[in-house]
Amino acid sequence: MDEDLAALFKLLDSHIKGNSDSEGDQLKRFLCTLEKKYEKQKEFIRNLGCNAHVGLKEDEMANALIPEDLPESADKKYKAVKTTGNGDCLYNAASLTLVGNESYTTLLRLLVALELVLNADVYAQHPKFTYFPAGGRHPNTVFSLCLTNSSNKLFHDTEHDRKLAILSEARVASKPKEWSGYFHLTALATVLGRPVFSSYPNCQTWIRDFVHGIIYPQMATFSVEPVFLLWSREGSDNRPGAWSEPNHFVPLYSAEASDSIDALVDTTKSPGCSMVKGLKKTGQDPEESNKKKTQPCEQRQSTATKRGCLEQFGFLSQPSSLKNRRKKIFLKPYTSADAKLEKKILTAFTVVALERPFDDYETVCALQNINGADLGEVPVPNFCLI
Repeated sequence: MDEDLAALFKLLDSHIKGNSDSEGDQLKRFLCTLEKKYEKQKEFIRNLGCNAHVGLKEDEMANALIPEDLPESADKKYKAVKTTGNGDCLYNAASLTLVGNESYTTLLRLLVALELVLNADVYAQHPKFTYFPAGGRHPNTVFSLCLTNSSNKLFHDTEHDRKLAILSEARVASKPKEWSGYFHLTALATVLGRPVFSSYPNCQTWIRDFVHGIIYPQMATFSVEPVFLLWSREGSDNRPGAWSEPNHFVPLYSAEASDSIDALVDTTKSPGCSMVKGLKKTGQDPEESNKKKTQPCEQRQSTATKRGCLEQFGFLSQPSSLKNRRKKIFLKPYTSADAKLEKKILTAFTVVALERPFDDYETVCALQNINGADLGEVPVPNFCLI
């Protein structure tokens, strides 16, 4: 298996660099061979349960980062399981849910790499980037932020070639100890044949709205029982004034047995519609649910340990009612035909609402121009939003 992974990395690396057409043909043949070779292993994995990690050693730091808006979290207490942080953490975490240890890590890494290569076009044009309300940001900006570092560089160097960027993510997956990202998590859902709930810590950044939620497999039929994986942090981040960034994945499990797992997944949704939010418990009062969503962080019940960790990493620096503030101020972002001005206003609003230094406005606009949003010239505006 290690040899197959190494061979796949070598062929993908050569193909991405465009060394020769013959190596491209060799890659196709090798992919067919691998697909047949690991067909039974993939089927076996999809028939496994996803609760083998229940009761294993807890990760106290990750426990402090578990968000409070997980499905049915008011009635459940989720716990995080200690996972080896060696660059393979996404696959270590998934392996723990399947068999209670990390012995399936290499196989899962290989299958994720295969999934990304064989379905690169699907992931390059994923529906999520079409229907996600990016708040004036160009879809390429969102796509770029979901890539790992090497793939993001390639994406910009090739004038936003999405398919090549996905192939680069497959190359990342085929190299042991390499960090994983959003696209690997998305491909993992298909490999497992079940939804993955991507759990992101409470923080006031628009990227959380994108990442936090259910990821559905790219297949017609699948198990309805989801795997919960948390974007966590291993080690401290001592950069002055920096926002904390997740660098680790751990699996979660509910401390209480649930009789309504099916309620977590709406099987009427299209498999292509990844990350559907707002899942609610059967019989839950919608008005009560909405009250919980708009309740500021300061009013929510949480332990001193949890609040201390969240404050240390900057996750409680803003109230969680940011969306409501935007709705009150900007019910209609801009009704003029001037699309460029609309994008600039939305960008400025985001910077101000998140209480970032206003110098960030020019930087964010410049990034969006690079990604093709075409905001035009970006002078610092003389208006402010309250």
